[in-house]
Amino acid sequence: MALGNPSDALRCFEAAICLNPNDPLPRKSAMSALMSLGRFHEALQCRDALAAMNEFESLCNVAVDKQLDGGFRT
Repeated sequence: MALGNPSDALRCFEAAICLNPNDPLPRKSAMSALMSLGRFHEALQCRDALAAMNEFESLCNVAVDKQLDGGFRT
């Protein structure tokens, strides 16, 4: 979006999301582009997807911590 064309930027971010849906960075960038375009409902959907990704990551971290507490820590 540095070039000031949020529509083109959004297409690039959407392509990046398709290539790696677990990477939060293009989703965050898409959310910014959507906000610039006044497409707030879609920006909220991106935010919700990011929140779900963060929740999943948090759950994974808790599971790893529990495993480490179970005897793998020294």
